Amino acid sequence: AELGIDWLIAVGERAPLVIEGARKAGMEPARSLVASGTAAATSFVRECLGKNDWVLVKGSRDMKLERVVKTLREGSD
Repeated sequence: AELGIDWLIAVGERAPLVIEGARKAGMEPARSLVASGTAAATSFVRECLGKNDWVLVKGSRDMKLERVVKTLREGSD
């Protein structure tokens, strides 16, 4: 929240805790959500993504978030 991030989408078992912490730190509730899985997170990001936007994908290797990156890159120019 302190960095002025526009959106926070969290996935996984601890996602609600991440969102809760972000909201307590000042993140707007309407700009943070728990996605049901990587496909839902990817879909949401695609809907919101503008031409010059940046996306930070962070997670453990167990989450296999490289699939999110691959899917997002396939849809880019």
